[in-house]
Amino acid sequence: MTDDCSLITIGQKPSSLDAFETRRRHLLELAIEDGDRRYREDIGLVYYEDHRPTHRGGHVAQESLGYAAALLSLGRNSDRARTLIQQVLRHQNLNTADCSYGGFFWFAGQDRVIDHNSVSFVVPWLGWLMRHHADTLGGALCDAIRRSMRLALHGLLAHPSAWSYTNIYLLNVAAMFAIAEICDDGRARTIAEEKWREWLYYTNQFGVVEYLSPTYTAVQIEALELILDSPASSRITAEVQAVLDHYWKDLLLCFHPAIGKFVGTFSRGKP
Repeated sequence: MTDDCSLITIGQKPSSLDAFETRRRHLLELAIEDGDRRYREDIGLVYYEDHRPTHRGGHVAQESLGYAAALLSLGRNSDRARTLIQQVLRHQNLNTADCSYGGFFWFAGQDRVIDHNSVSFVVPWLGWLMRHHADTLGGALCDAIRRSMRLALHGLLAHPSAWSYTNIYLLNVAAMFAIAEICDDGRARTIAEEKWREWLYYTNQFGVVEYLSPTYTAVQIEALELILDSPASSRITAEVQAVLDHYWKDLLLCFHPAIGKFVGTFSRGKP
């Protein structure tokens, strides 16, 4: 690992755990820098800009909770982190007659759930924040998060995905483990374990469907890391770690150090 925190050359091992910590802090600093630049005081969320009118605004489903996590991880601006979380919770669908009840609006200002995957992205990060920063969040906000996660279970159960929809399926598993832990929900744990076994069985048979995806491999790794961070049986923990090892090895084998890019065939690439 070089002093400027550049990528590790394939085959080169970092000199110490300090190198990993340096890299981790550097990435968190970058996340905070980006969040600071795009945070909007008037909406209390990270603002996402896109050429499509339906894909711009305060980012509820993605980025805002990641920004809050980065702030709390480095002990920065806990008031803003709490505001970000509160604003995400305010954008949950509370319409009991709607099929996406318990899900989340993707952007601030929306009045219906357009992308049902939003609940899959939000819930695992709510679990992570509770697991690592509950004391900083405070009792009232923690109670609000628990209520939100219980409602989110409805959204998750109404939004199943096939095992082949790799990134969302793994995020749903992570979400179920989060609800099981934070809400002390035994049924959610049973569902999470069964869903994990299903994905592992079919993936062992047919391979990772969203393989080496420039768009979705990072989401899959994030989901696996969030599952690994959740309390689970020793067997599932070992299985998740083995899958993560496979993902990283596969990425490294397809990395071309001379051009700094991944090469070879891939699935589900987006511009």
